[in-house]
Amino acid sequence: MKYTGKKYLPLKEYLKALNKNKVILSHKKIESILNKHLPKSAYKYKEFWGNNRANNQGADHSNSWLEIGWEVEKIDLENEVIHFKAKE
Repeated sequence: MKYTGKKYLPLKEYLKALNKNKVILSHKKIESILNKHLPKSAYKYKEFWGNNRANNQGADHSNSWLEIGWEVEKIDLENEVIHFKAKE
């Protein structure tokens, strides 16, 4: 089942529009894209950024990148940046 809730749809559209296959986004940049704050768990737990499909509204953030063929390549919570890449 494909599902990207409204909250993470801007991130999906941002990644989809990129003309490259890798990007590093800071937490602040992601919040700017979403026009909302990320949950505290995004700052504290690597698991938040896991490449796992979710089928409910409470955990649909990963679907925003997985549905368009992207994945999280590296998580750097100390520097608050996430490395995304397009799957090959």
